[in-house]
Amino acid sequence: MASATGSARQFSVRIPADATPGETKLHIDVGADSGAGGESELVVLVPEGAQPGDRMMLWQDPETQKWQAKLVRSEPSQAQLPDVANGNVFSRLVEAVRLAGGFVSAKLHRAQVSPGLFGLIALEPIAAGEELLRIPSELRMLMSAIQATAPELCSAVAGLELTRPGLRDEVQMTAFLAKLLGEAMNRENVASSTANTVWLSFADALLDEDFRSHPYWKMIHDAKLTQATLAPSLEAEHLAARSKEVLQSCRLLAQKVPSDMLGAGFGPGMYMHARLCWLTRSFDVDTVPALCPLADMFNHSHEAGVHRECRHEADPMVLTATRAHARGEQLCISYGAKANPLLYRTYGFTIAPEYEPAWGFVLQGKQPAAIYSKYLPESLAQLSIHFDTSCIRDSLATALCAARGQGHDAKEFLRELCAHCCQAYELDPDAGISAALAALRRARAADPSSGAWWAEMRPEDLHPGGSSADPLLEDALRVKMSEYLALTVHKEVADLLDGHLSEANCLSGGARAREALKSALAQLKEQGSFEP
Repeated sequence: MASATGSARQFSVRIPADATPGETKLHIDVGADSGAGGESELVVLVPEGAQPGDRMMLWQDPETQKWQAKLVRSEPSQAQLPDVANGNVFSRLVEAVRLAGGFVSAKLHRAQVSPGLFGLIALEPIAAGEELLRIPSELRMLMSAIQATAPELCSAVAGLELTRPGLRDEVQMTAFLAKLLGEAMNRENVASSTANTVWLSFADALLDEDFRSHPYWKMIHDAKLTQATLAPSLEAEHLAARSKEVLQSCRLLAQKVPSDMLGAGFGPGMYMHARLCWLTRSFDVDTVPALCPLADMFNHSHEAGVHRECRHEADPMVLTATRAHARGEQLCISYGAKANPLLYRTYGFTIAPEYEPAWGFVLQGKQPAAIYSKYLPESLAQLSIHFDTSCIRDSLATALCAARGQGHDAKEFLRELCAHCCQAYELDPDAGISAALAALRRARAADPSSGAWWAEMRPEDLHPGGSSADPLLEDALRVKMSEYLALTVHKEVADLLDGHLSEANCLSGGARAREALKSALAQLKEQGSFEP
């Protein structure tokens, strides 16, 4: 008999792993006092489309005494991370790459560079200009190669009704990699696979990656805590939507694509692992994402000592040291000049704010309807706007031009929108953001152009009550302060143009965006449009 939990009139029973939808009947003990004729057991047919781990919610109507049922999809926490230890995966991958025509310096070694983090270090001194890695295009995992290797799988995915445009390639790549990871998990014979041996050795290495600190996983395993910690940042909405989308895609694949195409190890945990491999470890070449064996093992640094070169899809990917490295020193590349919110949503980490190259905020999810309806046409009611202090993003340019096109002052639109968004941070009761904003005020009181809030944070602000550091809290605070500073920079442009603020009293970290916006707003006023 299936076990159920709940009150006298509401029960929940989990669909067992051996259940067959449309055939298996669950016998549920509801107790003799539950009415409905006094029966103590209900017999419920497992509905079509149910999956192991889903729940049947049962409740009794207090008036009619009739029982009703609803299928509730399993929480994403059903997905578990693969746990495989491969001690020699790096050396096997290096050997496979060399045998296939790639170059790997004998001075490269993979080692733990900090608690829980692995990277590449120099076994011997490395000189500036020394080539470290050369991976031919045929060894990289590209969309074209995946389609050639697994045409039936890609064709099956192409026929699915996905939730948004552009998702097809992502699902094809993720499903293919999930199958390779499943083969690695199940230790299938390399000779039985249609993939090349480099990819199989690469899958062994990718299987060892630990993504438990990535916000997608955090959203899955403790959504309430993650959302509460990130609030009021709208990144929480983005992360929740994207992690949910991954699991929805996985469920759709399981329902619509033959299991032999997906592989024996296919499931939400493996699929999420594969998706995060693509999200965090791929490189764009000719705007096409590609996974590149070994090159993906270099960590990010704002002081990168290794340069990556690959201009076209057919070119080899070459990594070269740009400076000398001592024996034992970590070798790092740059993942790009990204603000902490974008680093966090993509790679699952942030950098110390003093090294952040720009500040950024993405207005997404539920837009401020009153401001949008006042300044923008209805066609842009759902427009997500990206504020970036390194440049004017296309979405912001679209919004400013649209406001001007509606006969409004784009400057006033910018001011009102940014002020509205800033309020969410200023009114948030969270002690962390309150302390950081107070620290920012102290920094600007000493130097109005300073955004160095981190320099004014007190020990009790960083670790209240003597608590130990929490990586999620630290990342969340860095994300929120980057967003607040980005909004402040854009709001200050309007105040500067109106003469309410001097250049010397504007945030120096926003100088580049400020100059670009001043020029853009002037063009809008005179010409009615501008090109970012």
